[in-house]
Amino acid sequence: RQQWGEMIDHAESIDGGLTSVSISKDKTIKTLLTNGKFQGNNAWKGEMQAQIGFALTPLFHQLNRERALVIGYGTGVTGRVFQDAGFKSVEIAELSGDVVKLANKHFAEVNGDVAKRNNVKIHVTDGRNFLMLAPADKPYDVISIEISSIWFAGAASLYNQEFYKLAKSRLADDGVL
Repeated sequence: RQQWGEMIDHAESIDGGLTSVSISKDKTIKTLLTNGKFQGNNAWKGEMQAQIGFALTPLFHQLNRERALVIGYGTGVTGRVFQDAGFKSVEIAELSGDVVKLANKHFAEVNGDVAKRNNVKIHVTDGRNFLMLAPADKPYDVISIEISSIWFAGAASLYNQEFYKLAKSRLADDGVL
């Protein structure tokens, strides 16, 4: 039992631990969890406002819409916002294939089936390592980190001086992290 309601789906793997989807008692709100930690939901009058707001914030500071990178898939909302904003290419790096699978299955109404769009590519891999291997001659206009829980194993590698230097080296001159 947990506060998010009844578990309706789950997956367990070495890369993602236990990923689950719960539905509220009134059957209106689905919540995506990783090892019991909230990743996102489909509550339009609740968390969706924050999820969309976090995605929109860097776009206020960047008019270019060539390339975007989202580190962390969650429910897929940020990828959708970037795609809807007109980016020609949106890449998403997500550590857990289970997160991608369950988000695509249960949150298509909020992520707009973003994973199926022609200009979106999902990479099931570590975001920091993905960025390290990204070609420096193809800079991103925006890099968004959708991993807010720094205490998760590996997340701290995205919130340190070395990562910020790496991100800067992969951003366009006027790019936004």
